Parts: sequence; C-alpha cells; structure tokens
Amino acid sequence: MRRNLLGYRVEIVQDSFGESDVLAEVLKENLGENGKVLLVADSNVVSHTAELGPKIGRYMNDHGLSIAGKAVVIPGGEKVKYENFSSAFTILDTVVRRRLGEGDCILALGGGVVFDLVGWAAAQLGGIKVVRMPTTPAAMTGAAFATTSLLDRCGRKDVISLPSMPAAVVIDVGFVQTVMEGVWRAGTGEIACLAILDKSICKVFCEEAPRYAQRDYDAFARMVEAVVEYRRKNKVEPIAEKLAVRLEEQSDFRLPHGYAIPLSLMIEASVKVEKGTVKEKTFIAVRDALEECGSLGGLYHSRHILRRREVLFGDLPDAELYNRSVDALVEYASARYNAQEAERTQGASPQG
Repeated sequence: MRRNLLGYRVEIVQDSFGESDVLAEVLKENLGENGKVLLVADSNVVSHTAELGPKIGRYMNDHGLSIAGKAVVIPGGEKVKYENFSSAFTILDTVVRRRLGEGDCILALGGGVVFDLVGWAAAQLGGIKVVRMPTTPAAMTGAAFATTSLLDRCGRKDVISLPSMPAAVVIDVGFVQTVMEGVWRAGTGEIACLAILDKSICKVFCEEAPRYAQRDYDAFARMVEAVVEYRRKNKVEPIAEKLAVRLEEQSDFRLPHGYAIPLSLMIEASVKVEKGTVKEKTFIAVRDALEECGSLGGLYHSRHILRRREVLFGDLPDAELYNRSVDALVEYASARYNAQEAERTQGASPQG
C-alpha cells in the first residue's frame, strides 16, 4: 500500500460529477447505513459553474446517494469568518434541524473559508465526517489539507481554533477554470511554501510557472500531483502562516490571504537565507516563479503595510533580520516596477 502520512484518502479526478465514480466511492466509504450527504458550497462556485446543482443531483441519484435536503450556500471570502459567526451557525443550524449525525457526511465545496466554517460546525456535534472538495488553486494545494478550523474574532484572524481533519479530499482541477483572474494569480503561494523546503517541488514549480501564468490547467494539474505526493510522504512544517495573519490584520483584511502568503513567505525565506537554512539560489528561483505567476501582487500594492515594522516584527527575536528582509523586498519591488514602467513607456512610444 502506498505510504500516506495524511491518514486519509486523497484523490485527483476529472469531471468529479460526471462519469467518474471516485467521489461516489469516497462518500460511500464515509457514510453509515442510510447515511445522507449535506452539500455546503461557496456561492462563487455555484454562480460560476454552469448547471452545478442539477449535475450534482443527477450524480447523487445515479450512484444511489441520499442528499440531506437543499444545499447550504454561503458567501466566499474572509469576512464571513468574523461576521458574528452567522455563516458558521447557518451550517450548524442546518445540521441540527435535519437531524444529521454519526453516519452522515458533509461535502464541503469551496476554498479555505468554507472548510473552516464546515469544520467548526462539524466539531460542535462530533461524528459527522467532512469530505473536502477544493475549488481554488490555493485550496487544492493548501487549505484542503489543513488540520484545524479557524475563525476570526474582534478584528483578529484565526483566534478561534479547533482540530479538524477531513475524512477525505477529492480534487477536481476542472473547477479552477471558473475562478477569477485575481484568485488564479494568487493561487501559487502554498506551492511556493513547499518549494522553499523541497527540491523536487521547487523544480516542478519553476518549470511550470511560465505555463501557469498563461492559465495552462494541465501545468497546474502537474503542480497539484506533485504537492499531493509530497504531502503523502512528508510532514509539512508551516512557514509564512503567522506573518501572513499579521499582514492581513494590518490591512483590515483588504489584503487577500492568497497574496499575503507569498509576501510573508518571501520575508520569512529571506530571513532563513541570512541564517543559512535556505539557499539563496532556491530563494531567488521561488521568488522569480512567484513573480512569473503573478502571485507577488501583494508586494506591489501593500508596501504601506510593510512600514509598520514595530507591529509586524517588534516582538520577534530576529526583528532586525526581518527589517532587512523587508528592505530588500521593497527595493526589489521598486526595481521591478521601474523596469515595467520603462517597458510600457518604450512600447507606447511612436515608432520613427
């Protein structure tokens, strides 16, 4: 049997609600006798995926799976994690009213926010398994494998934490074809975090970055396969997450998580270069790949946040290293911006 440190089944499928039997097999493995499936979906997925509801209904019926009533559709985005828990309680109330419990299953369709809300609701009652179906690039390579459910409170991100493990993860790369351009560009931060730590992931990331920049879905699928294989075989140490939280808070949550992760990774990795725990060659390769993919947008649009050095780094033992890291990144961003402006100006000049 293939080694799997994750402890649960992970499948990569094509057209999960079409001819593939994989999702049905996964759900049946996690359902008890007469068990029902409750679908919780991100509203963005529902609105941007044509005929998704009828397609899911037909799939469930064709495979003899019982649906626990109407799907729960919740808004996407970080703000639903701190708006008085209304979306979290909507899921919890639905579970209670429909008398779901041990032997039933929630199919969570969306990004990291949906997984946090569903995980929190399931943890309140216990016994309800959650199958995660990520629909964004970042979720397919990061949030789908999270071990906790995190909610925000009092303007602070992820202050409420509960253990939350999926029963299984089913990744259908086809869903990323409908994500907005900004979500796509911000989608490689989680891959980059692994690329800093592992040569094989770094090689795949750097090779596929130019194609990812052109929205080559096959290139992204190859990245996903490499990430899943790595996660099966290795315990992943978190990097960049804590600093990303600080950056998001300091932006009043205007800096999306997808952009906060690459930005904080570049700061953390630069510090590790100075400490000698990351090779400068690796750092530069990953930075350039992130730039190629468009994932460093947070660096160019949020430089004012980086001026708040005392808030961001004041309590860290290596504060001076962090300050130097930010100085280097701001200098890099300025040089890149000036070069791009020069190219645009030259391109706009009349030809003699």
